[in-house]
Amino acid sequence: MKLFFYPSVSHRLSVFLLVPVVLLSLGTFDVSARKSPMVSVKPIGSGTGDERTKELEAKIGFIQAEIDKIDTDLTWLSDRIKRMEAFNRFIPQKMHDSVAYKESKIQILTKLMNRYKGMLKPKDAGVRTAKAQKTILPGTAECGVDRLEKRIRQTGLADWMEVVKNRERLSIENTLPILFASGSSAIAPEYQSFLKELAAVLKGCHVRIFVDGYADTDPIRTKKYPSNFELGAIRAANVAHALIHNGLNPGSFKIGSTGQYRFADHKASEWKALERHVNIRIELH
Repeated sequence: MKLFFYPSVSHRLSVFLLVPVVLLSLGTFDVSARKSPMVSVKPIGSGTGDERTKELEAKIGFIQAEIDKIDTDLTWLSDRIKRMEAFNRFIPQKMHDSVAYKESKIQILTKLMNRYKGMLKPKDAGVRTAKAQKTILPGTAECGVDRLEKRIRQTGLADWMEVVKNRERLSIENTLPILFASGSSAIAPEYQSFLKELAAVLKGCHVRIFVDGYADTDPIRTKKYPSNFELGAIRAANVAHALIHNGLNPGSFKIGSTGQYRFADHKASEWKALERHVNIRIELH
């Protein structure tokens, strides 16, 4: 579960302390002068031109990384507010305060970064801009439910996956299960292209992926699979590994198994072949 700090009014004032803290960590301010209440700025780069350029680029890179992290959290929080509004749910004022707080931090850091960029030579600034563009996290602004639905249709996964909307969450679930041979956890070759395409659709998106593995009622007791619980769990793990191999973040996954058993709202099929399967549920957040 992802936790966010929602600042109070007093905490929001700390945003104005952010710049001195960041700049002190970058070594650009001299706070030892006591004759003036204003903070004085030390000249940057007393060495050669190349040394000065490297120093500026290091500072720009540091600030860009901070902006990227804050922007990632801001995107997640803004999307969550929009989803809560769509379902007519109450939105605490603290969530709006947190959005404003993060936006203020980004604005301040962006001004500071632009100042350093302005101190670079035109040629150096062009190189730095190109590098900065590569640091933007892929998919953070392109993973809304509408965009994902479009990706699913374009990649031919509409027969496999569907977007499920309810008052509690938005999720993507597989409509066709991934089936397995009896007593086996090996993924059949015909599912490899599906898993590769699914990973391509989700790559760069901030999601939670729940992979649940199941077994039929035939008992099993081997060194590799002491029971159907392990068989179902390894089936789920193999599917997760396949998606990770195709580029998804391992930290996005949670696997589970009820073995041959089913919860009350998940009745077993009369066909054993359909019980040897894995389900995938992707929650947008």
